[in-house]
Amino acid sequence: MKSYLCGLLLLLTPFFAMGQSWQELVDKVQRTELEQQLDLVNRYFNEQVRYRAELNDRWQSLSETLNSKQGDCEDFALGKYQTFLASGSHTKSFSFIYALREPDKVAHIALLHKPSNLLLDSLTNNLSTMNLRQDLSPVIEFTANSYQLFSPEVRLTRAELVSLRGWQKTLKKAEKQSSKELYD
Repeated sequence: MKSYLCGLLLLLTPFFAMGQSWQELVDKVQRTELEQQLDLVNRYFNEQVRYRAELNDRWQSLSETLNSKQGDCEDFALGKYQTFLASGSHTKSFSFIYALREPDKVAHIALLHKPSNLLLDSLTNNLSTMNLRQDLSPVIEFTANSYQLFSPEVRLTRAELVSLRGWQKTLKKAEKQSSKELYD
């Protein structure tokens, strides 16, 4: 784990001048209770990273997001996920929610903490369950290895399946990097 964190520290050096460093966040998360962990990570990214829409669906690495101080919804979700992995959380505790933002039906991704059913979202600092979010219509819940549609009537288009496979490949890479560094 230390080599993973040390490697990230070198990549994130320009980011540290922004206030609380990512490493300080990881350290704090390791020392706090679950709901506070979720709140700390969600607020950290929502307050330290500026939302920027992308034309191409490209997931940035954690270091890219933190160094540029900007990203879109999937960059926020992936950064939060990687922060929890670096803090020692298990991959099975999290999944990603692909939803349509109401009323304009814009695609959106957020991180779900499965045991508590709380959503960590770039749209709000408030943690809430998916069923309380009137602004989102969930389509898919996915991890690196599986996915589940929220409605049996929904069918994914070919483009959505291609995107889903790309997202899952990105998650596998992030998980593999985390576990490799944790056990070196």
